[in-house]
Amino acid sequence: MNQEVNQYSNDPSFKAVALGLDTERFIADSKIGVYLVERAHQCRVNALEQLATANPIDSDAIRELQWAAKVPDMFLLWLDEAISTGTAAEESIRVEDSYGR
Repeated sequence: MNQEVNQYSNDPSFKAVALGLDTERFIADSKIGVYLVERAHQCRVNALEQLATANPIDSDAIRELQWAAKVPDMFLLWLDEAISTGTAAEESIRVEDSYGR
């Protein structure tokens, strides 16, 4: 079994699956992951609420608030991308295995 794992350790598809699974565990089971996801959501909501009441003439403040909302959104997107890429890679491996039998 260990030799089989080592055989695939450099395979990009298996690496993507492993990263996706690690990411899922990080955001679901890790106290730090849960905290970071919650903080990202909270910071995004706070920035958007402030944006709704910002002075429409103050372009610098609007730009800052847009970035304050965008940064946590990008963090959450990166997590989602890692999970989605892993899921797609896993499905691709399954399809390849089914044709290989």
